[in-house]
Amino acid sequence: MVDKTKPHYTISIKDGQLEKTSLTNAISTTLIARGYPVEDKEPEYQIEFNSKKYYYTLINKRKTDNDPDYVVNMITGDVATDISILTVDVTLTSLNQIRERILLTSASESKLVVFMDRCEYASSPETLDLMEEEIREALFRYGYDEDKIAIIRGSSIKARQGDKASQDKIMALLDACDECASSIQSVEDKPFRMTVADAFAITGKGLIVAGVIDQGVIKQGDRVRRLEKKEAFYVMDISTSSCSHCQEAKAGDSASFLLRGANAGDITRGTILVSA
Repeated sequence: MVDKTKPHYTISIKDGQLEKTSLTNAISTTLIARGYPVEDKEPEYQIEFNSKKYYYTLINKRKTDNDPDYVVNMITGDVATDISILTVDVTLTSLNQIRERILLTSASESKLVVFMDRCEYASSPETLDLMEEEIREALFRYGYDEDKIAIIRGSSIKARQGDKASQDKIMALLDACDECASSIQSVEDKPFRMTVADAFAITGKGLIVAGVIDQGVIKQGDRVRRLEKKEAFYVMDISTSSCSHCQEAKAGDSASFLLRGANAGDITRGTILVSA
């Protein structure tokens, strides 16, 4: 079983052309092969697992360019995460796409790790060297210390097929995530904040809101408000991915709760809730 007493962090995958589910599956397959516990909360889209040091939730729900919510997703994100993995398909991803995703990651303030995928299809090692140089230039352009960002070369497809060398690269990727996690300050002591991913009304009761808690702790009976408003709502009926009826939820938890007194339209996707 996944040890959920370890420090908890969330990971998201940002891709160029590559299907994110390929890397998610590669991570799951590799961890199981190496004896690490993995729980599939939503197959291919959300897994929970332990690394050597931490407990992670990997959430992979960002929509594609063809989805009508794509622009909203780019601005607000489906979830707030501690660490972002930027996947670069060396056979397809353009420099413009790389720059776009680095820019979006810098706006979210999450830590960044880069995974260069499908490296077995590169025409030469020099091609990979050139692409890595372009990635580091883009990182510098958007304010990252490019020399401190881990860039891992590998193959998610071969890792899924059981290739040992490719699975070693997946483990190197997770080691890089551990390094990022170790540099993140605890956010549980900060004031509560959550970006709403979904909201729907229950007649006569109030409004159910859901999202990943960015920082702080929320408890039954606490009051929250919209960032730009003063009106406050009482928090009731807290649930998380690991607890149906909780007394509290904390930073990193994917949570939902009832807001007494809130009505349909008061709070929508992208609304930021803070402590009142």
